[in-house]
Amino acid sequence: MNEATSMGFSGNEKDSFTDGFSPAQVEELSKKLDIRNVKDRVGGGGMRLSYIEGWFAIKEANRIFGFGLWDRRMEELTETSVIEEDHGSGKRWRVSYLAKVQIIVQVPDAKESIVREGIGAGHGISKNPGEAHEAAAKEAETDAMKRALMTFGNSFGLALYDKDQAEVEYEVFEYDLPAPKEGGTTDEVAAWVTSQGGRVEGGKIKSVKRIEALEKKKQSRSIEMNPDILREDANNG
Repeated sequence: MNEATSMGFSGNEKDSFTDGFSPAQVEELSKKLDIRNVKDRVGGGGMRLSYIEGWFAIKEANRIFGFGLWDRRMEELTETSVIEEDHGSGKRWRVSYLAKVQIIVQVPDAKESIVREGIGAGHGISKNPGEAHEAAAKEAETDAMKRALMTFGNSFGLALYDKDQAEVEYEVFEYDLPAPKEGGTTDEVAAWVTSQGGRVEGGKIKSVKRIEALEKKKQSRSIEMNPDILREDANNG
């Protein structure tokens, strides 16, 4: 079997292949990723990283592929690091694992199931070595599962691998730029905005997600957003 055939291509039909998925499934897999299903965290070097959660990936697989029509199999689970270190009055364990997970999907119009694989890493920290191993192994399995499912399309986070995130569906929230705290600067306010995932344009804050501190300010002027940088201003919010 050549590469084109194995990918679902046949002759000159490369523009219309579906790998046996139903039209409804193709439509769902082709949709943009809703920004409301995306989470953020701070990664190495202080960079903000976007991701979908493991439970959401499973929910989407059940919805699009069907209950009982897909499976997750652990192919490999490898302990890569175990470090025992002093921590206060006791010991603490740092544990890391690598996992390889296989996703098998039964599709309506294909003779064989579709198989995808992903590799993920997991890390656990605990005073209890068993808990550290458990946390690391679970995280590695979930990470590998998400990487395997990601190959099926935007619904599983593929859109987040594009730096421009052109296939992410979002609405823009706009807020007034708060005044700096006495003695502070607008640059400090802008830095805080950036740390919350927003940006400053033309004296306004724009964000693809609701900034919780600013939402709270809308509700009550007595709530401090960031006492180190910002101050409440009755004229803003």
